Amino acid sequence: MDAIILYAYKRNFDVQKAERYFKERGVRLQVADMKKHPPGVKELRLFAQRAGLHNIIDKDNKRYKESAIAYMAGEESILSGLLREPELLRSPILRMGQKITVGYRPDIWAEWLKEQKKDPPR
Repeated sequence: MDAIILYAYKRNFDVQKAERYFKERGVRLQVADMKKHPPGVKELRLFAQRAGLHNIIDKDNKRYKESAIAYMAGEESILSGLLREPELLRSPILRMGQKITVGYRPDIWAEWLKEQKKDPPR
């Protein structure tokens, strides 16, 4: 059974709803505070690969338009920019193994939980 990790830069309404969703179902989350422990290159690549590079960027963030990331075109340059400015990542990002969601996605999380019930712990 894969652990579910919640990556969040700051506590916003969607982060709180995600935490509540899993708590109500008795599922423990591992919470990764991206302010203290920003994701590394491998994690960012996985997020971008599974969720889409432009889906993981918080374009509503006030700092986004002021950042160089808003004007970059290449995937590698955007990823390196996100390494320097992880506050521009949308949150929450949830990960179960190789599966990733961005934002509040209870429909997908319900599927994850069904899969975990089918797959008994080893």
